[in-house]
Amino acid sequence: MNKPVLPDYSNCGLNVASSVLRHFGAPCAHPTHPDVDALLGRKQYKNIVVMLFDGLGMATIADHLPKDSFLASHIARQMTAVFPSTTVAATTSIESGDSPCEHGWLGWSMYFYQIDRMVDVFVNLDSWTGKPMGGDVRVIDQYRPYRNICQRLNATGNVSAHIVSRFGTDRIQTLDEMFDTAAALCGAPGRRYIYTYWGEPDHTMHDQGVMAVGDMVRDIDDRVRSFCQAMGEDTLVLVTADHGLLDCECRYTCDYPELEQALTRPFHIEARAAGFYVKPEYRKVFPQLFDAAFGHDDFWLVSTDAALSMGLLGGGTPRADIREIIGDYIAIATGRYSLAHSREDTALTAMHAGMTAREMYVPLIVAKI
Repeated sequence: MNKPVLPDYSNCGLNVASSVLRHFGAPCAHPTHPDVDALLGRKQYKNIVVMLFDGLGMATIADHLPKDSFLASHIARQMTAVFPSTTVAATTSIESGDSPCEHGWLGWSMYFYQIDRMVDVFVNLDSWTGKPMGGDVRVIDQYRPYRNICQRLNATGNVSAHIVSRFGTDRIQTLDEMFDTAAALCGAPGRRYIYTYWGEPDHTMHDQGVMAVGDMVRDIDDRVRSFCQAMGEDTLVLVTADHGLLDCECRYTCDYPELEQALTRPFHIEARAAGFYVKPEYRKVFPQLFDAAFGHDDFWLVSTDAALSMGLLGGGTPRADIREIIGDYIAIATGRYSLAHSREDTALTAMHAGMTAREMYVPLIVAKI
């Protein structure tokens, strides 16, 4: 097996969120980030801005930016992603201050045992039919609600907190709107915590590959530099990512009928962090069936109990139903292969959620102090 890069829950985005929570006097159950603590201790900033660009991992920066570029030259530390190294898990940890095993938002397509349906959680679509799930509340919000960082911070009375994104407290549609909204909030009276999220370069890399986003990454670099130059000395700006990506090839579970016969339903969560629900009579032999199909080199098959005991999904008290949420085993990609159910599934060029260095290493960029 290729050696996995394990998540470091003392040096990841969850710790950045924990530092912000503790700084403003909000309850915080996880370790804070020492570098961020040191920055917050320098002075009383009026504005603390955390910008997250989806997929802008360490490898993405190295691929497309010279060392003297604005973002590359301001990298303070290499952090890891949470696990799974995917947007659903990582941004929810940053937006909640909870670990993945606490919030249970683990991947793009998840099985909900309460309704016996597979759902694409952010867009609230049935994973098999592509049809909307209906209702006024997304399925994941209904069954796995959490208290977001804005609610926690605003409750202290010490700061006004904002999430600037397509689905946040301050909703935007374009990158121009994101930067303009963040700048306007920084200029408004009172202390502010501003978290911004933008879905690129991840989206384009999924479609076109990791080397297709050079112009986009350079544009982000220019925009962040201009934003920081326009901010006063009362504003701290940090930039990070949820994960990186790598170009992948697919392996198909439909090619292995003995493996599929052992399952109660198709795998879920992510193509590179696949959760398997296994029939009781196959649970002991499932590792052998999986290895016979996919080998040892490109996947690390871990039982859910082992994953939890190793802390792969973070610390804290896991949700009472975390085993029902995940299934019996997780197949973690450690090489270039991803899983798909069949050749009819949409194949993405670049992917993430596994434990390769390209996926797991993300920057902590101190863009302005």
